[in-house]
Amino acid sequence: MSAEFILSFKDTIWYTTNLKEIVRKITSLRTFSKSLQEKEFRLMGTEPRSPGDWNYDVRLFLEKERIFLEISAHPSSIENDLSAFFEWIRSHTEIAIDDEDGVPSNW
Repeated sequence: MSAEFILSFKDTIWYTTNLKEIVRKITSLRTFSKSLQEKEFRLMGTEPRSPGDWNYDVRLFLEKERIFLEISAHPSSIENDLSAFFEWIRSHTEIAIDDEDGVPSNW
């Protein structure tokens, strides 16, 4: 079962203006594995995997004014990359990361 989070931007104009840079940042993550249809990005941990594991651990969906995250697994490499990604965004603008029920997360 996966956990779902919403990364929302206090300044949605910053998000739309910097979308290309956000994509560049996602695709430069060590755990980036592939993108689908320019709006879905997949991350896969660098730790050894079992044959039955999914071919991704995280899916990020770039929506109109926010980023939707679906986290299926969070090995250390995923946690490190997501933390670095969130820190990079926070260095530019204010964000909130809430779970699917609107409860603030520890990210």
